[in-house]
Amino acid sequence: MYEIATTEVLGQPMDVFVFRPAGPGPHPGILLAQHLPLGHTGLENDPFTLQTAQRFAEHGFVVAVPFLFHWWPKEAPMDDKREASRDDWMVADMQAGL
Repeated sequence: MYEIATTEVLGQPMDVFVFRPAGPGPHPGILLAQHLPLGHTGLENDPFTLQTAQRFAEHGFVVAVPFLFHWWPKEAPMDDKREASRDDWMVADMQAGL
């Protein structure tokens, strides 16, 4: 289904869920931003995002889904994360997902 890669963003580790199509490549790629509100507690808790990424992979795309809420503890309230969220962090996360 997927593998979890870890990369570093501004000194912080970030998980990236990577979905690959069956069969040899090369394959085009998609960078997929996660769904809210469930995804803030971990991508593994967000069936919509996981199913969407899997569908793209089944159609021949490699899909990378960065965990955009790695800056906070998973159990932190969504409202706290929204209030503290920074656009430059989200841009850095998406760039790292490439």
